[in-house]
Amino acid sequence: MSGEIVDLPVVEGQMVTKGQVLVKIRPDQYVAQLQQSEALLQSQVGGEQLAKANYDNSSSTYKRAEELHKKNLMSDQDLETAKTQYQVTKAQYESAKANVAQAQAQVAVNQDALNKTVIHAPMDGIVSVLNSKLGERVLGTSFTTGTEIMDIADMHSLEAQVDVDENDVILVAVGDTAVLSVDAFPNKKIKGLVYQIATSGTTTGVTIRTPKMPEGAKPENINMKGQATREKAQEVVFAVKNGVAHTAVVKRGISDDNYVEITSGLDAGQEVVSGSFVAISRELNDGSKVRVENNKMVATQAVGGGS
Repeated sequence: MSGEIVDLPVVEGQMVTKGQVLVKIRPDQYVAQLQQSEALLQSQVGGEQLAKANYDNSSSTYKRAEELHKKNLMSDQDLETAKTQYQVTKAQYESAKANVAQAQAQVAVNQDALNKTVIHAPMDGIVSVLNSKLGERVLGTSFTTGTEIMDIADMHSLEAQVDVDENDVILVAVGDTAVLSVDAFPNKKIKGLVYQIATSGTTTGVTIRTPKMPEGAKPENINMKGQATREKAQEVVFAVKNGVAHTAVVKRGISDDNYVEITSGLDAGQEVVSGSFVAISRELNDGSKVRVENNKMVATQAVGGGS
């Protein structure tokens, strides 16, 4: 809504509850519009009542004319005149009803506009940003974004937008657990869950939601946009023993396009599982049963406890 701010009972950083009054805009213009539309509605209701009376009268007259005409007591011309009058008053009555419905809709629109001059908090939270002051004019219509008076932040949880490299995103799935680090709390680790994954170009935007806000956190000192980092990981392979795959921590030596030297972690001649990156990293688990099929090692059962 557009108008002058006449009441601003909150300050930046203040906690608010759902339904609490945040802003009041001068309502004079909207009160006048509502009163005008209500007066028009009353006039249209009166017009509808008059049109209905004329319609009821012409309907009765037309029915009597039909009875008299059947008894040859009325001419064809008089019957046609009664019929025409009936049709005219019927159309006028239908038009009057439509006018009333239109006036009622306008009253509802103006009442809604008046109600919006008082803005309430949509949820419990904190006034994280307050852009407007008492006495300033704000602008808001159905066709423009309007003035941003304030921001209300939900302090019960956090939502982080993280960029993940295309080489790493295949390891991420909705529902995965994530650990967030925030500059404002360098010694705290915040646990969250991957909520959404959206790919764009060479990076993927991953949305992570946390169940609660860190104690003492304020919206102005938390920037929940960042870059995902990969923690230092051990190099492992899946070694096969008695038809079951087990993870084995190894160290690599020299390698070429086809072979990799393992300097520790495996015994000479020990069987290992090979396959695609996705199959090894996500589908095969420590303790999975495997078998040789067409000279290839394949998993027959996946169990809990990923590598």
